[in-house]
Amino acid sequence: MKKPRKISLLFDPSKSITVNYSLYPIFKSKLADEFSFIDSRKYDIRKDTNEHLVVFAKYFGNLSPDEQSSLIEKAKNKYQKVCFFDDLDGSEIQFFKYFDDFDLYFKKQIYSDLSSYTRRFNGNKLFIDFYRSRFEFEIKSNSKYDGQYLGDSKNLGKIRLCWNIGIGDYFSNRSKLIRILFPIVGPNIIGKLMGNFPSAPGNDVQRIKKCQARFGVNERRKHIDIQRKILLEKVDGNDMFLSGKLDPKLYQKEIRKISAVLSPFGYGEVCFRDFEAILNSAVLVKPDMSHLNTWPNVFKPMETFLPIAWDGSNLISQVQDLLTNEKLAKDLSRNAYQELSLSFGQIDEKVKEFKTLILE
Repeated sequence: MKKPRKISLLFDPSKSITVNYSLYPIFKSKLADEFSFIDSRKYDIRKDTNEHLVVFAKYFGNLSPDEQSSLIEKAKNKYQKVCFFDDLDGSEIQFFKYFDDFDLYFKKQIYSDLSSYTRRFNGNKLFIDFYRSRFEFEIKSNSKYDGQYLGDSKNLGKIRLCWNIGIGDYFSNRSKLIRILFPIVGPNIIGKLMGNFPSAPGNDVQRIKKCQARFGVNERRKHIDIQRKILLEKVDGNDMFLSGKLDPKLYQKEIRKISAVLSPFGYGEVCFRDFEAILNSAVLVKPDMSHLNTWPNVFKPMETFLPIAWDGSNLISQVQDLLTNEKLAKDLSRNAYQELSLSFGQIDEKVKEFKTLILE
């Protein structure tokens, strides 16, 4: 009997994003045994008997350019398909230099208009380009990558949407332990150690009718945090908002009771804060996300989240209307939680789709 074909997943087990989020659906899936989880520190291409390889960005990005080129050359000569799983923060593509070498390029969020990848943006990000066209600020970027695709635009069809950080291990409090144990116990045990989506939201608490805006601006990445700066200036001195730094334990206590959470973009548009808000039954307030496709899609305007303009011009009025409309707040928080819960229930289906795309 012919052995089933497995897919090799090459990653760095020390990277939290990869192990606790990008790989979470596969670890938890019924199809986990159909993948080979390869520790990049122990990888020997000569010993891998599989015919399909997926390289994870958090590992690939830490290689030198020479090491990246060497890996791709050897992989292309060995495997039937070499695919890439981009689990970096942004919607942009940092590895266009190698884009044409990969058979498929998986991302957790992609521009709705794929032609955006053929444009040059200030700071390599669409949202930074938006702010740079309206405000004067210096862009300091250490990026060694060019985010503009100069090849045949037909090749952009190899970009495939997979899952974002909304699908991950938010529930076990063992994230660091899991990364330590993976090389010792393997994927089956890790899948059991990871938590499951809670059966019901904790929405029966008395809500504080305010919007949490507890984020800062990093002086070393002003061009990334320009949106944060603009939004913080909008809420400064407004009693509807709670801002300023909190001890992590107090932050978690507050987010369990707050009515809404303002979640700006970071290095990427999709952020952990988005899902922390939803899991705690707070309304997600966030700059418009219509320029992206992503899954789980908890960014349905006025259905699962409260959208605001990128320049923050309607932030105050939107939040004011929300805090005085209890039905709207309950509907948005409930719908977002249900959307996320439904997505966790579709893990097997998504992993099967991922596997099928690679093997076909």
